[in-house]
Amino acid sequence: MLITWESETELMLRGRSFAVMHTPNLGDILIFKADDKWISKLIAWGTFSDVSHAAMIYADGQMVEMGLDGIMDCKIRLGGGAASETAYQMRLTPARDAAPLIRAANRYLDAKIRYDIPALVLLGVALIYRHLHPSTRVYHLLEQLLTLACMEIDKLIAKLLGHPDAMVCSQFVYQVYQDCGDAYQINIHDGVLQAQASGAADGVRLMDFIPQAGAFTLAPLAAGNINVETLCHELYDAVHEAQAARETLPPPCTLTSTARGLYERMTDLAKAAGIPLEALRVMPADLAYHADNLQRVSEIEVERLERVR
Repeated sequence: MLITWESETELMLRGRSFAVMHTPNLGDILIFKADDKWISKLIAWGTFSDVSHAAMIYADGQMVEMGLDGIMDCKIRLGGGAASETAYQMRLTPARDAAPLIRAANRYLDAKIRYDIPALVLLGVALIYRHLHPSTRVYHLLEQLLTLACMEIDKLIAKLLGHPDAMVCSQFVYQVYQDCGDAYQINIHDGVLQAQASGAADGVRLMDFIPQAGAFTLAPLAAGNINVETLCHELYDAVHEAQAARETLPPPCTLTSTARGLYERMTDLAKAAGIPLEALRVMPADLAYHADNLQRVSEIEVERLERVR
């Protein structure tokens, strides 16, 4: 028999060192720390955090999350394992009945609705708000990444025309709570992207160049089929190299127009989906560090076991 929740006594008998684990409640949010994937590392870096993904406890030993193929729920084991990941366990305060949250998640699961904001788009949005230390290499790689993000948003808008129920909020968990009414709203204060707009910071922020940027025309990338993970690896290395070099180099016009293209597409996507633009800019770091009514209960190890549906 599979044991999904391990008690403190069980852990002690197994001789394992551990932090006190709080048994998750239904509806608890899990904010995962960035793993070894380069796109995950870049999302964390781009949002000044250590997190890159969110999920929600959906049933005993199960969580629901956005996967590559849409909304999915999977069996999980807490307490560590060969393939475990570290997550912050967050809980709405004051506590609310979890039943509306489960019903909201069920609606998306039962309808087999795709979750159509891929990590690439989330990363692109984060990086046009992030102050970057410039270099020719950073600008070149960033333009490729933003162009790919624009191409993805064009696909999303086309899908919405035929599938108006597609989920496009940048964070599935945030949308589930939004669906449950005012008492369940997650109150984000001074969010990651909002904070980037205020206060002095070193480097270049592409959002500051968008008002004066030229119109963007999407053209096929010369490199053909680009491996996103490889591109993210190169960009991750490049931004850290530039941070050490601290060059002074204005962004090229092609890059600022591409950033403008991404921002305009996000605006168009929000209109097509009938949601506020802010709903497309919620980051995992906002849920972990900028939500006034989410309490961090614990830090836990989560291992995905198998997909349920």
